[in-house]
Amino acid sequence: MIKKFINSLIDKTIASKSEYFKNILTLLSGTAFAQLILLLITPILSRVYDPESFGDYTILLSIVNVLTVFATGRYELAILLPKNSIWAKQILYLVAIISAVFCIFLLPIIVIFNSFLQKTFNLSHASSVLFLVPLLVFINANLSSLLYWFNRKRQYKKISFNKISESIVTSGVSILLGIFKWPQGLILGRILGQLTALFLYGKSANWRDISTFRISKKRLSYVAKRYINFPKFLVAAHFFNTSAYEAPGLIINYYFGNSILGFYGFANRIATAPLSLMAGSIGNVFREEAARHYISNGNCHTIYTATLKTLLKLSIVPFILFFIFAPDIFRIIFGEKWITAGYYARYMTPMYFFQFISNPLSVVFLITEKQRVDFLWQIFLFVLNITIVVLGSLFFDIKTTLIIFSLGYSIMYLINILLSYHFSKGK
Repeated sequence: MIKKFINSLIDKTIASKSEYFKNILTLLSGTAFAQLILLLITPILSRVYDPESFGDYTILLSIVNVLTVFATGRYELAILLPKNSIWAKQILYLVAIISAVFCIFLLPIIVIFNSFLQKTFNLSHASSVLFLVPLLVFINANLSSLLYWFNRKRQYKKISFNKISESIVTSGVSILLGIFKWPQGLILGRILGQLTALFLYGKSANWRDISTFRISKKRLSYVAKRYINFPKFLVAAHFFNTSAYEAPGLIINYYFGNSILGFYGFANRIATAPLSLMAGSIGNVFREEAARHYISNGNCHTIYTATLKTLLKLSIVPFILFFIFAPDIFRIIFGEKWITAGYYARYMTPMYFFQFISNPLSVVFLITEKQRVDFLWQIFLFVLNITIVVLGSLFFDIKTTLIIFSLGYSIMYLINILLSYHFSKGK
């Protein structure tokens, strides 16, 4: 049934490529099940954790997501590009080394400035787990590089299985700790879930394949220089991009308080589930397929337009329905106290829609090595969003602030889509 539904939506130029369709379906079904687990346990989480706990969770994830950008140098994004796997392996090693060194230096900083960070970010319960931030950053960095490695090898079943396993562990631990009134349970559940995924990637990897060649300073130096544009442009670019997405939460926390941030974070948690479900699955397969097309033909325009049409067909009706019924969905499923989060989700639905379309396709900037253009776009996105949220917080209520924020983000995502469409045509 699912196969027939997706097949009817996917453009004929893709559907005719049975392997491409099969890969999308494999990742889609795995991600769907993983997201279903998280959605099913969220009504329980919303009753065992208060908005302040979700606020702390949102802040910590914001910190981790920003720091992960620096921990990898964004080299993991280059794993798909070398024709020869020898060099892809060296990039995998490079990311592991860079992230380990970064997190070793990060740990004493977190320990020394623990009290300062707690006051700065207005953390209610999470100061005691701040020292785990370097661990979570290291896990994030290496999970990302291993995902790209498995993506390169087209081992989509393993990716799906690991996503489901991570979701089960995260959910189980979060519920258990919530029942025992541990306010830090959400972040601890995430850490244990991601550790599980990291272990499974390591266990299922073909280590003979990965470690055929020893780590070589020459090879590491070569790939570091060959793909220098990734840290040169993308670290700063993705810092601005991640900050543009994460910083508004921190600003909301400063001006409106931890409870309002909890509603905002909860709205994002629920509303972005469709993004992870569909766009993430299609995007992972598109990334590998588009890279191969570009290397072989000098462009990836055909696969780009077909994927764009598929994303539009998948998204328009669900997002319209979500916009209309979001407050009622949150009230019925998660409890009366979360209806405010439902209204926040409604205000940001246009942003979610354009994010859903843009994110899978934006990999074209990397494939075509247009990092400089991407960097300029990220800077403008960062400046625009921070300006909107700060001015909105100073002069308007949270509702108006989120509506303007969503509109600004939507315009920037639309520009991103137009640019990636143009670059997909090749030189």
